[in-house]
Amino acid sequence: MLENLPVALSSLQTALSLGRAMVDVRDSAKAQDQLIKFNEAIISAQQNLIEAQQEHQKLIDELRRAREECEELRRWDEEREKYVLRGIAQGVFAYIPTAYSGELVNAQKLCTNCFDQYRKSTLQQFRVEKGRQLGLRCPNGCPDLVFYDYEDVK
Repeated sequence: MLENLPVALSSLQTALSLGRAMVDVRDSAKAQDQLIKFNEAIISAQQNLIEAQQEHQKLIDELRRAREECEELRRWDEEREKYVLRGIAQGVFAYIPTAYSGELVNAQKLCTNCFDQYRKSTLQQFRVEKGRQLGLRCPNGCPDLVFYDYEDVK
């Protein structure tokens, strides 16, 4: 029986070594699982960062467009100050230069529809064959303005 003792101890030592190896393997597997979870968390964080950067860029672009629009409106307000809405014939209105003091027939006349949409469109005068009327035509296709005489011609 004593002669089997060293073999039994050796077997127990082998079992202990195998047990430790199994614990190491188990710990290694746990570590591998934790590493996989860690990598997934890093990938998720990177994806969230990319999405945040894209959203940030969209906001920067939106801010730039808003600033450009504000600048355009500021310039338009400065330009708008140079013109005044005036009746040029009965029921006919156009924007003319504020400083203009001559006859209306010779004034630069801007389309009111276009002007109110932040565009300057010079009205072109034409004669209407029937009824001996005058007309003003917008190059952007707004309705023609037809009248008999300018207000300052009576």
